[in-house]
Amino acid sequence: MTGTLLVTTDFSANSKGAIRFAIQWAQQTKQRLAFFYCLPYLRPTRWTEAQFKAYSEGEKQKAEAALDRFVRDVYRTAGIKKPKFKCIVAMKDDVSRAIVGTAREIEATAICMGTRGAGKLRKLIGTNSSAMVNKSPLPLFVVPANYRRAKIKRVVYGSDLEYIGKELKQVRSIAKRLDAKVTVLHYDYLADVDVARKKLEKIAAKYKSQDVKFHFKKYHIDKSLAFHLLRDIKSAKASLAILYTNRRRGWFDRLFLSSKSADVAQAAKLPLLIIPRD
Repeated sequence: MTGTLLVTTDFSANSKGAIRFAIQWAQQTKQRLAFFYCLPYLRPTRWTEAQFKAYSEGEKQKAEAALDRFVRDVYRTAGIKKPKFKCIVAMKDDVSRAIVGTAREIEATAICMGTRGAGKLRKLIGTNSSAMVNKSPLPLFVVPANYRRAKIKRVVYGSDLEYIGKELKQVRSIAKRLDAKVTVLHYDYLADVDVARKKLEKIAAKYKSQDVKFHFKKYHIDKSLAFHLLRDIKSAKASLAILYTNRRRGWFDRLFLSSKSADVAQAAKLPLLIIPRD
């Protein structure tokens, strides 16, 4: 993952977690950073095209200056004196579409945005980031509001094993740039049955290495997949979790938002990298 990481913010305290993560990510991967803010689209019907253009350009200039100050303040708190980054402001009526459009314009390789930091499942990710999970054609980092900078040392990859060869190669490439190790988590109803276990261990033998280890866990039907995954991510002491999703099937939505668990607030302590399969 080279090139530019597009980081979104709405100037809120919650969005600073994503900026802090982006700074850490850039330090470990040498990736460039661009910060994005979307102004609300306001155009009175009586305005001419020239009036609206003059207004929007003026608002964008003010917002770019404010965005630069906001980001520099986070860098200053991080103790980085001479940060290098780009600020981008747009005025659009659809925020998620504006983010994707901007990412394409600058040829970003990924998008980074924050959560609301709430504990309830439907507040695990904010309104815009929730929409982005289903719309983004690019890998998407979703970062908790309370994130504090720390070296990324271990990556957890939650896998259904369907595309393990292709996906693990990509995960290992990401981890290598971070100088991090990889833990693969997989859940199976029959993980405690010898025949099934041997099949799983055969897969692990094919792909494991010094920097990759597999954990096969029994899936308990009285608990959601989200409960299992987030619990084990926490116990693995991971710095980053990587999940692949098929946007057409709404996998992420089913995994996190349809869960019957009352609360998986521990998820809000860990950045997620969501990579679309299609």
